Amino acid sequence: LHEIKQKSGVDTLLVTREVECDTYFGVEYVQAFCIGSPACTKSAISMIHNEASGRLSEEGFHELIDAIEEALPRVEDEFEQGFVALSLMELLNQEKIRDAWAKTKVLRQGTGLRTLLEVLNRWPEYFKTQATGPAGATVCRT
Repeated sequence: LHEIKQKSGVDTLLVTREVECDTYFGVEYVQAFCIGSPACTKSAISMIHNEASGRLSEEGFHELIDAIEEALPRVEDEFEQGFVALSLMELLNQEKIRDAWAKTKVLRQGTGLRTLLEVLNRWPEYFKTQATGPAGATVCRT
């Protein structure tokens, strides 16, 4: 941890003990907290991921995840059941999603996530994405 802190330049790097672990989708995780500039935290998160794997917490992304889930309609009729896929642009054209997206800017900078597609791909338990071309993709709920 000291090496990651030193190499990344973060001000603080804390890892929780067993008592403070969280379980996500049936897997138990120790939490790592990074405090520093977005470039430094991005570097530290990358190093942690390379050394120990893990996943990005939903903390700070709840509003965005909820807004996108709400925007993706569910189909239930006698012929078909499931979720309708929307394009990334259709999602970003919705005010509630744009507002939630803007609120995650600092978190996205600190984790290296630049696009909505990159964010959605972090939570395959919630979203299924499919590329439709060089600059496009569709999204549905899983």
